[in-house]
Amino acid sequence: MEKRYLVGVVLLVLMAALLIWGLPGPSEPDSPEDPSTGSVSTTATGPAASVPADTTRYDHYRQRATELGPIPASLSGTRVDGNLQVNASGDLLINPAIRQVFDYFLTGLGEESLEDIQARLAGHLAEELPPQAAQQAWALYEQYMGLREAMEQLPEHDGSVAAMRQAITQRHDMQQAYLGPEVADAFYGLDMTYDRYMIEQQAVRENDNLTAVERDQQLAALEQNLPAGLQQMLNETRAPIRL
Repeated sequence: MEKRYLVGVVLLVLMAALLIWGLPGPSEPDSPEDPSTGSVSTTATGPAASVPADTTRYDHYRQRATELGPIPASLSGTRVDGNLQVNASGDLLINPAIRQVFDYFLTGLGEESLEDIQARLAGHLAEELPPQAAQQAWALYEQYMGLREAMEQLPEHDGSVAAMRQAITQRHDMQQAYLGPEVADAFYGLDMTYDRYMIEQQAVRENDNLTAVERDQQLAALEQNLPAGLQQMLNETRAPIRL
């Protein structure tokens, strides 16, 4: 009787030990990847911030693209603006076309959600670019959206030349901070040149110390200093007026 009792106690102790030491402990969370290891940094903004960060955001939207319905009516029958390119190393070639692609898909806002728009963009990048360049383009898109959101928070100016000069300088600084000099110039360089031209043109027109001849000379000089492409655009804009 005593032997059986001792055996039973030993069995109970062994079973308790197995339960304590044999069960797996709580799993350790995966350590986050260091964002500095990526070739292009990303910035999560807006509603998409609930989606995992880094390259998994791009993968998330690329997968979602396979589940989308028809494109918005406003984009039906159109082609994507902008020709995405890569260099010899397979990296994304920085040019104004990248922003054109982003803006093309963003025109669908109001017809479908931003989530669906971003999925369409990710699907397009995957189709048009090799994987490395596609992820670089996606990183630029997230930085671009962060910049757009920040610029929307800028206060209105009063329309004076001084206030407009200050506003354009502030926008330029934000573009450089969010995108870096190369991308900011590719995305906004022409816009900034045109905006500055319009501001300086207004300053000349409002200068009461100039004669009519001096005013015309300074306005002509401002236009002559514009890049050839902008000069051509202005001439084409004025053609119907001249006609």
